[in-house]
Amino acid sequence: RNRLSDSVRTLVTPGLPVAKLVADYVARHPDADFSARVADALAAEYRSLASQSIEPDEIFWKMLSYTAGGSPTETKRFWAALGIVGYYFELCDIFER
Repeated sequence: RNRLSDSVRTLVTPGLPVAKLVADYVARHPDADFSARVADALAAEYRSLASQSIEPDEIFWKMLSYTAGGSPTETKRFWAALGIVGYYFELCDIFER
């Protein structure tokens, strides 16, 4: 649905276990609205990027960068960002439904 390339889809797959950790984290978060605020921020960033008519793969990489707080070049930041984006992607809270 999101027209992501095979290479990006291949990358998302190993990030799914990290997405499970994100799911566990948000389920235990003491602020019941935390996950909704994160989803809203990611969805707003996605809409902003999508309105620029850039390719889906570039949107994906920019979402990772946004989530990592800059360039996701550090290994831990990369996998954390991938897990977060993957989690909300699975929920269809960001990207196309």
